[in-house]
Amino acid sequence: MNSSILTRRLNPAKTLLLPYSTNTPTFHFHSRTPNPPLSDPLNLDSSTVFQTLSCYNNDWKRALDFFNWVETESQFQHTTETYNRMIDILGKFFEFDLSWDLIQRMRSNPFSTPNHTTFRVLFHRYISAHLVNEAISVYEDRLKEFGLKDETSYCILVDALYGVVGCLEKPKEILCLFDQMIESGVCPRMDTYVMLMRKFGRWGFLRPVFLVWKKMEKLGCSPDEFAYNALIDALIQKGMLDMARKYDEEMMAKGLSAKPRVELDTTEEG
Repeated sequence: MNSSILTRRLNPAKTLLLPYSTNTPTFHFHSRTPNPPLSDPLNLDSSTVFQTLSCYNNDWKRALDFFNWVETESQFQHTTETYNRMIDILGKFFEFDLSWDLIQRMRSNPFSTPNHTTFRVLFHRYISAHLVNEAISVYEDRLKEFGLKDETSYCILVDALYGVVGCLEKPKEILCLFDQMIESGVCPRMDTYVMLMRKFGRWGFLRPVFLVWKKMEKLGCSPDEFAYNALIDALIQKGMLDMARKYDEEMMAKGLSAKPRVELDTTEEG
């Protein structure tokens, strides 16, 4: 082999050997005359490969070269975790076509089935790139083929949308997806209702908070203390103190624990 072997220590217990050219700063794994396979393949574990990919977090090309090299030259079987790390690095540099190529490769390997974390990574990278519609489209159009169009994926998408300025225009889409999820036969958990109310409240959208609240009651879910507190927080944020006090008294009448609030003069005396 033309390349020398670089010994890189990742931690005191792990030493990884990487092919590294002494003449150029990049890997050369696709030369005209392919290197013969290693006679003694490296015995790598997924943790070592994961850590090494993280070393190349700011250089997606070298990360992908290494990713492919350990598979072809060292016969390493990539896991879902190492695939997800590589997809995250590619997404950081907006290489979404390559990310999808890897997702398709994952499906052919029983050790690397795409999971919720795979799409958590993808959603966050799409939205960080201000490709909000693309992220929503993945949820709507692609997740079913992976058996992952479910409540967990919906919550992951909403969580990724939270905090992105461009997503403040998306409450209708978020509620539409929520209705689609229910129509598909999924009965939302209470923490999903609470999550939606909290996020809409923090975004400053009070009407969607009440739409979620009414949907919850319509489907026979009795609001718990977390749901009440999310609603009351949203009302206080909008300055609707009388209505907030009404729900605060209602939840206490049900024996639920209300948060002490200065705005409602319900702070605990200490």
